[in-house]
Amino acid sequence: MRPTLEPDSFASPRTRYVPERPSALDEVRCALISAVYHAHRNDLHQGTPPFLTPMPLDRMVDVLDRSGNEILRIFAACWLLDNPKRAEKLKPYATQLLEHEKIQQLDFGEKVGSISFTARPDMETEKIPQTRFAYACDMLLGGTPVCGPRNHWLGVWFDPRTLVTDIEAMVTVQRRPDAYRQHADPRGWERNAGLFFKKSERCDAVAGDFETRPNPPVIGDQDYGGFLLEHVSLGFAPGFAIDSINVLNVSCGSQKATPQFDVSLHACLELQLFLSWSRGGLDVDSGVFETTPVAGSTVAGSTRLRGTKKARFTEREVLGQPIGRLVNYLAPFCLAALMSTLIFGGACYDPV
Repeated sequence: MRPTLEPDSFASPRTRYVPERPSALDEVRCALISAVYHAHRNDLHQGTPPFLTPMPLDRMVDVLDRSGNEILRIFAACWLLDNPKRAEKLKPYATQLLEHEKIQQLDFGEKVGSISFTARPDMETEKIPQTRFAYACDMLLGGTPVCGPRNHWLGVWFDPRTLVTDIEAMVTVQRRPDAYRQHADPRGWERNAGLFFKKSERCDAVAGDFETRPNPPVIGDQDYGGFLLEHVSLGFAPGFAIDSINVLNVSCGSQKATPQFDVSLHACLELQLFLSWSRGGLDVDSGVFETTPVAGSTVAGSTRLRGTKKARFTEREVLGQPIGRLVNYLAPFCLAALMSTLIFGGACYDPV
């Protein structure tokens, strides 16, 4: 179903979001995604238009340092070291984000990077080796007293034939599954992951359009199914917005003994690239969050968190250039930063 977008609707061209000046969160998000970009750019990204270039390395370090967010500095440093082909060149910037001693303790051995521009291998997840980024997170986050995260695992694949980015992330924590009821409710994205989500509310189809319901004071208080409206920001080039307003099919099982949700794309209402808005813009967007008790664990109450994401942008022109395919080439960087923040960063988050 494609919405008709009535004049007074949420996503109507008359009432769509007016582009705002970049906020502090926008800057920090740009810096984090830029760290992934600098580590993993390759021949596919040659000739990228100037308006789609990432934040320079010195500015990236400065923004993350001024943010005061230690975990984002750790993530950025880990991403800078994720690609073995560029790690030595980027190591000085990683060292500016973290103490030299912490960087020196990392021994990656033969581990490979987390992002692959090939289709996902046809094999069980458990048989795919841990990558450099996940190993570094094990070493640098494992001592967190709140939840003791360990066994980080993350893989990102871009299929050059289908242009779909496919991501899976997992981590084991010293918490019971029911500690993640809020995480299993997509309405919480707006509050818990504001770096990427400007809005995440339930909505209803009304006369060919959608009307949102304000979020309740308590997130994760009920199971539900239906529609969810999200406004997600994935921009990484300062001043160049990549914002998508989507309606997702959602099934929230936050009240289950093992809280979980799954979402899939119902309709992409609008996609903003810089000052260019277009109805539609995504034709693949799905994800899953699951909690699983760790059987036989020596740590009481251990839980394995798992999140997945698949996405694909449709073709577009901006400033006379067809950049839909290019945006898909860049999607692994944006979505890798998003998923590492949601799953690894959210593992020890204490909802209030």
